[in-house]
Amino acid sequence: IASGEKKGFVRNDEDNKQYYRHSTGEPYYPLGINTGWDKTADYTTILQNLSNGNANTYRYWHTPFAHQTLEWEVNSFYNGLGVYSQEAAGMTDYLLDLSDELGMYMQLVIFQHGMFSENVNEMWEDNPYNIDNGGFVEDAEEYFYNDSCKVYAKKLLRYIIARWSYSTNIFAWEFFNEVQ
Repeated sequence: IASGEKKGFVRNDEDNKQYYRHSTGEPYYPLGINTGWDKTADYTTILQNLSNGNANTYRYWHTPFAHQTLEWEVNSFYNGLGVYSQEAAGMTDYLLDLSDELGMYMQLVIFQHGMFSENVNEMWEDNPYNIDNGGFVEDAEEYFYNDSCKVYAKKLLRYIIARWSYSTNIFAWEFFNEVQ
């Protein structure tokens, strides 16, 4: 059996945790930008331009306001807690396929800070974990302590891992952006 051409998953270097290596042992030096979120962004062009400039990494946020997160309050795009948007998931699928073609690696941000904030970029009033939206808690901070919230958060994480852990183009999983 011949070895494949893929470099494999990116992991911490066993000898020096400040560095990264592919499964093949080849060093990996992340170089890129935070693409973040944008409903109107042409991610194809962004990633092609990054790749043409010898960048290899980008940070992509799952955010509700750009229809990139998987679940959010019931509205014209989302169907509430525990119902994962296949349109949003399809965008991540697309970006990972494109990443594979271009030799790029995604740092996937799963939760954006405003989703659980009541004072900085606050979006708590629309969060499906909010009791006013059929969720389990009144205050955003309670999300971190409530057992029902933990059950749903674990289901979401399990789904994300099951859907995308195959991809050697995931550089990192960032659970929360700017959570304080």
